[in-house]
Amino acid sequence: MTKVFEKTYKILSTCTPLPVDCGQLCESACCKGEEDAGMLLFPGEETLFLNREGFEIIETEYVLASGFVVKLLLCHAACSRDERPLACRIFPLLGFSTEDNTIEVRVDPRAVHVCPLAYVGLEEGVTTEFIQKVQKVFEILMKDPLCAEFIKTMTAQLDFGGEERGG
Repeated sequence: MTKVFEKTYKILSTCTPLPVDCGQLCESACCKGEEDAGMLLFPGEETLFLNREGFEIIETEYVLASGFVVKLLLCHAACSRDERPLACRIFPLLGFSTEDNTIEVRVDPRAVHVCPLAYVGLEEGVTTEFIQKVQKVFEILMKDPLCAEFIKTMTAQLDFGGEERGG
C-alpha cells in the first residue's frame, strides 16, 4: 500500500493549485488549524507517518462499513510540501465517486471557509494541470478496495447534489 501513496505523491510533487505559492494569498490558512484539527488520512497512508516528528496520528469515530477506523493526522509544526499527507497535497479539491465508479474532481465543500481558491471554484481557482493530476491520483486510489470504500463514503457524506460548491 505504501507504493500507492508514493506513486500518488510523485504525481503531485511538481504541481500545486496555483503556479505560485497559494499560501501567500491567504497567509497559509489551511496550515493554521486548531490544536485538535488535522487532515484525514487515506486508508493505509498512516504507515507513512508513524513515529514522524511533528505529526501525531489519532483514530477518529469515522468507521467504514468494512470496519476500518479512519485516522486523523495532526501536525504540530510547519512542514514542507513533500512531507504532507495526500489530503494536504490535493487541497482544496477532492475526488468524488460517481454512480458508475468514475471520479469527478470538485472543490471539497469543507474547504470553502478556509481557502479562497475553494470559494471562487474550479473555473477560476486552480490550474487545469492540478485538476488533471488530482483526477489521476483518485483513479489510482479507486483501484484499492479500502481506498475506494473511503472515497465512496466521503462522497456520500459530502456530496451536495453533485454540484461544484463555492461560497
